[in-house]
Amino acid sequence: MKNIGIAVWLLNLAFFLTPLSCFSQVLSDVELGKGRGLSSDKLILSDSSSITMQGSKPLFSFILNSRQHNSGETEAIKANDIYNQTFENNLTSTFKISDNYSSGWRRKITFENKGNDTVTINNVVPFGEDTGSVYITGKGPSDLARAWLFRSIEPKYFSWFHPALTEALQSASDA
Repeated sequence: MKNIGIAVWLLNLAFFLTPLSCFSQVLSDVELGKGRGLSSDKLILSDSSSITMQGSKPLFSFILNSRQHNSGETEAIKANDIYNQTFENNLTSTFKISDNYSSGWRRKITFENKGNDTVTINNVVPFGEDTGSVYITGKGPSDLARAWLFRSIEPKYFSWFHPALTEALQSASDA
């Protein structure tokens, strides 16, 4: 009987120490919206399935000289696979669509100051900062590296993916 107990214990130990491999979806593309700025309402996964968001989301947001901006608010001019935008008449952003990346979706955003004044850019966030999303960004003075996790007070931060999940979270918080 003692040998059976040791064998069961060893099997459990082997099971918990053996890494489990799981398959996960990889974001393969983001379908750009038809509006004037750079925004999206559909994500394409590696198995060609898609997730349609409940509303259009900007591809990125950022803070320029203490003022919030996002890529959906300014006209995007397309030349080949490059989109150019201008913010506050002196800051340009270049969004470059590169070749496919084996590990998912990768794009390059470049900011360039075309004016004579110094500008401050911070908190560049994919799909934009808003009260209905979860995002990690820096907060505090630049000489201190601090990461903060933000989310809305109400549990609606998945609402642009799954309305049923939002309702379930809302019901749970009301209880």
